Amino acid sequence: MSTVQEQPAELPLLLDVAAVAQLLTVSTRHVWRLVDRGEFPKPLSVGAKLKRWSRATVLAWIEEQTATTSRR
Repeated sequence: MSTVQEQPAELPLLLDVAAVAQLLTVSTRHVWRLVDRGEFPKPLSVGAKLKRWSRATVLAWIEEQTATTSRR
């Protein structure tokens, strides 16, 4: 039995905070805390209030964190 959550086959190009939180397996509030501390990329502004992250940016950040962790 696997503990890894299955991800959708194809994520949209722009991700909302809920999708980012799901990928990181954290709460949406934690995503915003990471952004506020400069530890996670800032979202793109799409309109006045709409915030989205580029899928490529989020996946690259995850890859970078994985590489950093494995070097320790």
